[in-house]
Amino acid sequence: MILMRYATDPRPVHWHLILHLLAYLKATMNLRITYKKNEMIKPIGYSDLPYADDTQTQKSSAGYVFLSAGGAVGWKAKTQQRVSTSTSEAEYIGVYEAGKQAKWMTSWYTELDQFYDLPITVYCDNEAAVTLAKNANGHSKIKHISMKAHWIREIVEAKEVLVKGISSEENVADIFMKALHRPKHEKFVNMMGMEFLNI
Repeated sequence: MILMRYATDPRPVHWHLILHLLAYLKATMNLRITYKKNEMIKPIGYSDLPYADDTQTQKSSAGYVFLSAGGAVGWKAKTQQRVSTSTSEAEYIGVYEAGKQAKWMTSWYTELDQFYDLPITVYCDNEAAVTLAKNANGHSKIKHISMKAHWIREIVEAKEVLVKGISSEENVADIFMKALHRPKHEKFVNMMGMEFLNI
């Protein structure tokens, strides 16, 4: 995602990063998502972002991943459309995006005759965003946020989605947002149900 920002004006450093990426893809060609029959089918979501990581526009990238039956079933990483004035605002909008995915997944699973009790849990490692998703009354600092983002509070109130705090060390969505040290990267790869197949 980050390399795509420089697709129209690539530099030598970007070419070296592409070579590094291709080496990673070659080394992980046999990596597959595996699902387990005895694991819970109910999706669990993780939302995360690095604040203002696009140094040219000051926009934040946001991402989420949903796990079901021991493997990743939905994920997305995208630069937000607007510049956020704080980490809390950016994370709150990220939770809104994850909430939309959670709502869609409930409909999709129902069509497949797969039922589970609501709410779906969406984890976020920003306590202010978690608090805002539950109740934004009296928070004057978020009046400027697009009204559509406040939809997350409605589905939380309706008990369709539960937004909970989590430490960054356990937030699987981190894998889409930043470069991680190898142990943490491998931990999240395993948490997403990815295993090497013997071919």
